[in-house]
Amino acid sequence: MKKVISLHIQCSTTTKELKILLDPSFLTQKMIYNAFASGKLYEHNTSQVLVEYLREGDVFVDVGSHIGYFTLLAASLVGEKGNVFAFEPEPFNYNWLLENINLNALQNATSYNVALG
Repeated sequence: MKKVISLHIQCSTTTKELKILLDPSFLTQKMIYNAFASGKLYEHNTSQVLVEYLREGDVFVDVGSHIGYFTLLAASLVGEKGNVFAFEPEPFNYNWLLENINLNALQNATSYNVALG
């Protein structure tokens, strides 16, 4: 069952809302859901590196974007002047990625349904 959950992220001087569409019946999505439900970032250490180092206007490349968690996080951090390029080869995950980009109305995230190597 698909659910939208959101988390507020404190970035330097502002707070950003990150919304993500998930189906907790899938293990990885359940892990993201549980993190958000407890008010935490998913994969906390990796997420914290992005929060600490990405700034307005930066460019971020997400290779193997899955359903877009890091794409969404990075896009919220780099802002309208920045860009995020998301690459996800698996069609099922790619469709979720597109839904999550649209859910957040991101104009700074470009997705590609291809594999990189």
